[in-house]
Amino acid sequence: DLYPSILLSRLCIKPFRDHTEQQHIAAQQETALQDAHAHSSVLPQLEPPSPAE
Repeated sequence: DLYPSILLSRLCIKPFRDHTEQQHIAAQQETALQDAHAHSSVLPQLEPPSPAE
């Protein structure tokens, strides 16, 4: 008797959980992009550009 109600509660929780995970992933990606940008703006000052680039 409990199983259907557990299933229903999971169905109600899942969209909220997915949305939270998406926000978390987006925040991680944004942080990674900022880190990459910071590194790319710092590295050329430390090293001469390579001929390949």
